[in-house]
Amino acid sequence: MCEKIRNKKVLFIMKYPLEDVYSIKTKLNGQMEAVKCLGNDVYYIAYDNSYVYLVHNNEQRVIKKNWFGNMKGYIHTKAFYDLFDSAYRILKNEKFDIIYMRRCPL
Repeated sequence: MCEKIRNKKVLFIMKYPLEDVYSIKTKLNGQMEAVKCLGNDVYYIAYDNSYVYLVHNNEQRVIKKNWFGNMKGYIHTKAFYDLFDSAYRILKNEKFDIIYMRRCPL
């Protein structure tokens, strides 16, 4: 079964704060590392208080300005809008074989 998903370009869409100590980041990193170990090319969307990024192999490419990153409660409210808006911007210009959405309300 693992052979079928090797060498795919995978985008993880999840709330991934770069600066905060976020207890679930260890689990998220482990999931992405497992997908990499299967031979896939992993990308993910991350944010800090200033920008939203597309991250690949520890290189961060700015997707958009994060205007409300310092807002109290950002991670529970506006972060979802920024996450989906960033995914839309990325997917307009790049193709992925697999998109994995984690903990995202639709």
